[in-house]
Amino acid sequence: MDMESIPDSYKDYLRLGLRTLAPLPPATSLPQMPKDVDAGALPEYGDFVASVDAIRGENQWWETLRAAQEQPGESLLPQAASPASAPSSAQYSPFKGVLKWRDEYILESPDASLLKKQGYYDAEEEVVGEYFIKGGATGASNVLDGYLRFLEPTNRDDYKAVYEHIWEMEKKPGASFRKLFGSALALGTISRRRVMFEALQYEKDRNGGRLSPFGYSTFTVGAAVGDVKAMEWFDILQKKSEMQASQKGFNVGAWRWRGYHIQYASMGNEGPAVLLVHGFGAFWDHFRDNLRGLAEKGYRVFALTLIGFGRSEKPNVTYTELLWAELVRDFIVEVVQEPVVLAGNSIGGFTTTIVSGLWPSLVSSLVLLNTAGKVIPDYKGLTYKKPRESSPIANPVSKLLLFYLQTSSDKLLTRCYPKQPSRVDKWLLNEVKRGSFDPGNTKVLESIFLLRAPLPLNFFLDRYDGNVLAIQGKHDPLQKNARRPEMLQALCTNVSVKYLDAGHCPHDEFPDEVNTFIDEFVKRGPESSKRDRSISPDMANATDDDPATAAEIVEEEIKLITEDLKS
Repeated sequence: MDMESIPDSYKDYLRLGLRTLAPLPPATSLPQMPKDVDAGALPEYGDFVASVDAIRGENQWWETLRAAQEQPGESLLPQAASPASAPSSAQYSPFKGVLKWRDEYILESPDASLLKKQGYYDAEEEVVGEYFIKGGATGASNVLDGYLRFLEPTNRDDYKAVYEHIWEMEKKPGASFRKLFGSALALGTISRRRVMFEALQYEKDRNGGRLSPFGYSTFTVGAAVGDVKAMEWFDILQKKSEMQASQKGFNVGAWRWRGYHIQYASMGNEGPAVLLVHGFGAFWDHFRDNLRGLAEKGYRVFALTLIGFGRSEKPNVTYTELLWAELVRDFIVEVVQEPVVLAGNSIGGFTTTIVSGLWPSLVSSLVLLNTAGKVIPDYKGLTYKKPRESSPIANPVSKLLLFYLQTSSDKLLTRCYPKQPSRVDKWLLNEVKRGSFDPGNTKVLESIFLLRAPLPLNFFLDRYDGNVLAIQGKHDPLQKNARRPEMLQALCTNVSVKYLDAGHCPHDEFPDEVNTFIDEFVKRGPESSKRDRSISPDMANATDDDPATAAEIVEEEIKLITEDLKS
């Protein structure tokens, strides 16, 4: 089947009923080297290291970029004190069992191993990230066999180990497969086709050669099949995206972040680097005319689709503002490879503010486009709070919002473009609806309702010395506080403000004006927003009652949804 005939919607793609091919047999011999190819010589390890160091040395920002990437977000935030009586993970005996089993059957992540060697990592602390399976393809196949046969009686010690500790990887239901096999799949130790074949064959063997119409026999089989299908879908979607985007002049790329598929676009070959970050429910394409417009003004422009949105992967992880901030940080380090002019809309604005405050060396200047997040004049004593583990409203409200996106999102989008509703064109509507059918989208929405109130915008801006431009659409239906930019300007010494007769998405409603604002702001340099701090009494006592968390933003959207449904 050619790529053009594959639908953009996952729902329509499943209707095609495409079969999974059986894995190829192992090769019995390697093909000969073509006669016109020079095999060359395998370099010595020292020569290899020297060549890598030479490449790194060509980038003047290399040490700065790597230093920022080595700082986890949580370590840079004020932490809430833990009760002295709370047991540590080292005292929690079931977790000791996981660590012992991991040492026998599983390799640690490279980062964890390196930190342990450097003395920064305690073997008795909680395991973070994915597992690395020992034993190559044979080891991966053995662990897969045990994983699929979860809770099935067995005398094999390695199967028993998988059974015993599988729940430790199921803190998020269905998350165990990707956590255990994500690295093996990324490295090619085991193929998606092999996983799918073994999972379906196991089900057929249990049901007389047929697949049961009542679902899979264990949730592990369901997790394996579902995750592999999702991974395959996002790769197919990427190939189609590249073809579609090239017809419009965009360069679309795929980036693997922590093993997950992330999509981005770029335009321009020279000039300062600009990175654009979208808001809730959007994607890189929301900056369609900013990419082109800023590239024409002499910038290298990148637009990123955050994990959980658009055509980036939507894995079963806990989505937080720090997760998105670390993704943006790593994209700057690994893809852009130099400090950027960082611009974000709505939740993307709050995400970019976090990046600027925690890793200021990566951000040459910051642009906020109707940013989410609160402004609190006196934030002393506030601490970072981790997400809740569950919420009674997360699942039902997520399903309501998902249903709305699939049926009536045009009403909400039009409200967000009050002065230029024609910008809400057929393409934008279709792409919003398309993403609502992607595998994993409910997990993204459910995570939103587990977030706690974050630290305020001015907490992060007080830690950033660069220029900040706050562009604000005055007719935003999601943000009632028209004084937020003024509060930022009064409380932070490096903020300047531009107002537009626009709604929640000024960059897409009036792209030419926003492109001009950004260009002039960057070219004016450090003097453009530096001023003495002067806080009027009314600003010092002002309160920001606008939505702050992603959940509160969504709740505002739901209020609008309810109004739409009533009308």
